[in-house]
Amino acid sequence: MLPKTRHFHLIYLFYLLILLVPLLWLLNVSTVGIQSELENRNKAAFPVIKLKSLWSDWQNEGNGLPVQIQRAASDQFPVRLNLILLAKRIDRLAISTAYALLPDAAIPAERAGDIYIMRDHAFLLQKPDTYNPDLQHDIDLRIENYQYMIDHYPEINFQVFFIDTLKSSPFHPANRYFWDADGGRCLDYFEAHKPEELAFSKLELGGIEDHVSWFYLTDHHWNVNGVLEGYAIIHEMLQKQYPEISPMLVPSRLITFKDIEFRGSHARSAFYTDMVDPLSVEDVAFPPFTIIQAGEVTPYNRRAEYLAGNYSNVPFEGHYGAFYGGDAGFLEYIFENDSDRRLLIIGSSYTNAIEPLLAAHYAHTYAVDLRHYGKFSFAEFIQDHPVDDVLIIGDCSVVAKTLGWEILP
Repeated sequence: MLPKTRHFHLIYLFYLLILLVPLLWLLNVSTVGIQSELENRNKAAFPVIKLKSLWSDWQNEGNGLPVQIQRAASDQFPVRLNLILLAKRIDRLAISTAYALLPDAAIPAERAGDIYIMRDHAFLLQKPDTYNPDLQHDIDLRIENYQYMIDHYPEINFQVFFIDTLKSSPFHPANRYFWDADGGRCLDYFEAHKPEELAFSKLELGGIEDHVSWFYLTDHHWNVNGVLEGYAIIHEMLQKQYPEISPMLVPSRLITFKDIEFRGSHARSAFYTDMVDPLSVEDVAFPPFTIIQAGEVTPYNRRAEYLAGNYSNVPFEGHYGAFYGGDAGFLEYIFENDSDRRLLIIGSSYTNAIEPLLAAHYAHTYAVDLRHYGKFSFAEFIQDHPVDDVLIIGDCSVVAKTLGWEILP
């Protein structure tokens, strides 16, 4: 047995350790949100307590002072991120042990989440998308929506570019373990049943190797190879309705930033820090142009800064959004060229990278992300923003489903 004195010393040490954590927390509290690069968000800030409104602030349902304090205390807890990373590593060790004798090509990267990792650590990927009768009915409704738009606006060219992602393709290595995995059915059904008058093209995966070539290893977005491949396919599609379209812009070079180790959305979501992407981008000589956001001229993205060598290389910087621009509900591109045509691009963050390349062939281009709209009325939009061409770009959820992406007449 331990001597009584040593026994008490251990008890004192134990309580000291318990009290040390809240003491450190109290010394480091902040009423200003602190950026968490790994999580790509601001940590919750401690609320400013006002005596005059203390009672009402405390009683506020959903976001009262107790809730705000709890969120801030959790987010700003000392060594919180280190503890999370340690727990995730233990999780992955347990998962790898459980799958050690199994033949799965991809295994979960976390116990509770949607991110998988290839067994050879080649890349991170999302779990397969689902496909069921309800989804097929939803696709039918979206097809009816396209037909209505085509019938009621015959003077406008409606065109779709489908981005075939691994999570909805037949090549996802975990498809066989999900009875309702998409497996390419969304693309096949939409293409087979779309209106004949709807111009259609696609970036279609032919296998895992295409995914590795066209998409980031740690992020869900397409990389520079995918963007340029998509640009070539879309340009060819546009040319059928727009014969006088100017020639494609050709990058003068592809630049790989040697000092940037890009950890994208999948890595951040799963807190997987061991895998990195090289960041490669295109250097293009655009004609003179202006970007307008909320009625004001804006650089929107940091392309010029990156090409000039002015960028951050902190471990978890969101480089895709920084270089190509973050999500915005509405942007206008005005190019100085010989075109008199107007284009409307509808899509998600995938379009951020390709918008200026396509806009360079038009006098005026509008880029709309419907996720920022409660309801988007096409009739109201074209009253103030007349267009010749409408181009919808995205994966199955953007192109073929109605939830959040249906174009209201």
